Amino acid sequence: METNFNLVKIENDVFAVDETCAAPALRYTTTTDDVKLFNVLNGGSEPVSDYIDTDVEVSDIIIASAEVAADPNDDESETVSKPCAHFITTNGKHLATLSNGVIKACKNLLSVGFAPTPETPITIHFKTIKTKRGTAHTFDLVKR
Repeated sequence: METNFNLVKIENDVFAVDETCAAPALRYTTTTDDVKLFNVLNGGSEPVSDYIDTDVEVSDIIIASAEVAADPNDDESETVSKPCAHFITTNGKHLATLSNGVIKACKNLLSVGFAPTPETPITIHFKTIKTKRGTAHTFDLVKR
């Protein structure tokens, strides 16, 4: 099974399918556990927004595509592919978000070499920050 996935560049909050990926829905993963990957891609997550102002110990991060309406307020708008960040916690929970702030934080975390594993989990703190357009979710690295 191919496990060397690349996080593609995010432009204009939407990204195109990276044709070099073995599975079109998968962008980046820190796990090679195929059961875990299937369960993440198949759904059943809790929203990251439920964990704002909370420290979470993460053993795996998976970035995948999510097909969503271009205009979330219009069910008939075209469907676009957006990155979705999935976090597997050390106590087995699956958290997910489409938040651009969290996606950016994941990209920064992974680009500096912090790739959590079950053997070397990291602790992150989800939070809300003020932006020019209102607020955004993101996270800080608490412990590696």
